[in-house]
Amino acid sequence: MKGIVHKILASKYWWIMLLAGVILINYLATFLQARIDLTREKIYPQCRNRQTGETTG
Repeated sequence: MKGIVHKILASKYWWIMLLAGVILINYLATFLQARIDLTREKIYPQCRNRQTGETTG
């Protein structure tokens, strides 16, 4: 793994590979949508019923 990273960084066009990687990760992230409440008190609801306003999660 270190050899691959070293070859990429030693390449003249490493920034193009980095940009392509970021675009690929962004594209793949569109298929996985998640909301995470990292507060200790869990004050932000994860799922809200739009019609009644009740929290379900």
